Amino acid sequence: MKQLRAFLALVALPIAVLLTAPVLLLVLPFWIVASVTRAIARRLEPQHEPWNRLIEFHRGLGWKPKPNLDAHYFARGDDVFRLRTDSEGWIGLGRLEDNDIVAMGDSFVFGYGIDGERAFTQLDPRLRVKAVGCTGYSMVQGVMLMREFGERLRGKLVVWFICIENDLYDNLLPNKPGFYRTPFVRRRNGSGDWEIVAEHVSPSRWDYSSDGRPYYPMLAKLCTPGPLADRAFSACDYLIREAKQVCDRAGATLVVVTIPNKYQLSPAGAKFLRSHLDGQDNFNPLYPDERIASICRAQGVPFVAGAEYVGANDYKRHDTHWTAAGHRHMVKLLRDLWEHHRGERASSSSSTSS
Repeated sequence: MKQLRAFLALVALPIAVLLTAPVLLLVLPFWIVASVTRAIARRLEPQHEPWNRLIEFHRGLGWKPKPNLDAHYFARGDDVFRLRTDSEGWIGLGRLEDNDIVAMGDSFVFGYGIDGERAFTQLDPRLRVKAVGCTGYSMVQGVMLMREFGERLRGKLVVWFICIENDLYDNLLPNKPGFYRTPFVRRRNGSGDWEIVAEHVSPSRWDYSSDGRPYYPMLAKLCTPGPLADRAFSACDYLIREAKQVCDRAGATLVVVTIPNKYQLSPAGAKFLRSHLDGQDNFNPLYPDERIASICRAQGVPFVAGAEYVGANDYKRHDTHWTAAGHRHMVKLLRDLWEHHRGERASSSSSTSS
């Protein structure tokens, strides 16, 4: 019996080869082309650096981009992009003093996932914009940088981008996933107001909280009236108030712009966010914009909802950042803000002279 099975297997082998040969011949050219394409892409792809070689420790901010960079970074799940920094470590080669607009924020302002010259802060040469921000920054670093710049902001339009997906939540936390220690805000002892805390910031690892960040459940809660939202927007109110005071002292104009998460911008996305809640009927994907608009209105700070300029299709499929089209749409936002700002200044000068 064993000999029969062996004989049948021996006979079946060449038959199987003959039957599969046409399939192999059909697939082989495609496999060869794909392999050659991957090999060529690897040879042509610029050498990219790991993230820890692009940043350096900063005693207050936690980290910042290294100065005088001209490097490439591989955006997870996306592509390699080029970034260049000035002598202070901020994106772009021009000095802060040589620009009319200072865009402040996190990875969106940093231009994560797109070559620098295609980022919205550098796309229009007629707009003199200095991008000041870094991946992972919250609103807290924004206020600290405004305080540091002080008089250097005089006469400038400061456009502060707030990423709704994580900034509002990260304002309250002392670390980022992994090991980054970050400045954060907490309630001041004996009062209901807030304060910025940075004493714990050091190069050493932070091991006292989870490395995970349940961003979508948190975002869903921020889109729903409740204790977490009230706490987050109270901290946001404090930080905007502080930023406004710094800009007023420096003679700068502050504008707050929100960056929506792509799931806030479509019915299907809103359904996805709502699925992280336990049957709450007061979920509203526009609620964060409404709360921040109210804060800004009370403090006399101009506010723009980024959702007025970008849609769900302006975000990358496997990433939370903008496509090239999204960056082009945000250029229009900067143009609109700058034209309005120039008009306000001209009106003010005319009133003063008369």
